[in-house]
Amino acid sequence: MDPSIRYGGASFDDWPTIAALQQMMFRDDPTALLQEEFMFVCGGQGGQLHVARCGDSLAGYLLSRQKSYLPWETMAFLAVDPRFRRRGIAGGLVQKALDDAQRPFMRLHVRPSNLAALDLYEKAGFRQIGRRSNNHADGEDSIIMMGRTGASLTFWPSDQATKTA
Repeated sequence: MDPSIRYGGASFDDWPTIAALQQMMFRDDPTALLQEEFMFVCGGQGGQLHVARCGDSLAGYLLSRQKSYLPWETMAFLAVDPRFRRRGIAGGLVQKALDDAQRPFMRLHVRPSNLAALDLYEKAGFRQIGRRSNNHADGEDSIIMMGRTGASLTFWPSDQATKTA
């Protein structure tokens, strides 16, 4: 891993850079991260937003979303600025998300045509669990993948209440 790359959480000041990178990478995606959700996640609710920094530049980000009723987090977006590619940043962001996950599983959707992403996710321990037909506006399917995280299997609020009682 490149020692000049630092991984951590996003700050509110990162929004303009993340929005520009998202527009470049995910133009016209109806599930795109909006500023309201960004502020919500940066405030510590509904998911996690990891960033990679190289010097003073934001080199990439990974957004994972959480629903209280699911035993997994969903990796919603992973983007690396083209100026910083081929330096292991995507893999570093995936590992950071798996290490910091609050749920025992991480789920994602990936286009079958995105061979580099499929290889990255398989190397990180994700396995194909299904397929969603016509998932994208252009008619391409999505491969559904799931991976284990380091989080405990006990995560329901009721489990936490009984541990502290």
